[in-house]
Amino acid sequence: MFERATRLRLRFPSSRGSINVEDVWQLPMTHDVHTSLESLADAMYAELEKAKKPSFIAKTKSAVTPEQQLRFDIVIHIIDARQDELKAKARKKANEEERKEILEILSDQASAKRKDQSEVTLRRRLAALDAE
Repeated sequence: MFERATRLRLRFPSSRGSINVEDVWQLPMTHDVHTSLESLADAMYAELEKAKKPSFIAKTKSAVTPEQQLRFDIVIHIIDARQDELKAKARKKANEEERKEILEILSDQASAKRKDQSEVTLRRRLAALDAE
């Protein structure tokens, strides 16, 4: 898909003029003013739907070009990839927070266990640590 796009020098319409595939990766997911992946996908979907509409009078069939479909497919792929990245980032953050919580609990348990040791045992351990 991306090889075809680069060989065709495929361009995407945006509020800043035509952009290439690499630039599409840099677009924000959503934005109210500038071009975003969402606005680009919406515009391309509308274009595809308009081109797919047959004329019952002129007996014409779908006028969707392969380039139009390729543009749309690329934008959808990029949206899916970026959403997957966001989900993975959120999972990683949640895992890091859980790991930190578990380490704190283990530390608290070790402290509680150490507090239960006798003074003689603690002094021996302190002396051993000082000797190292």
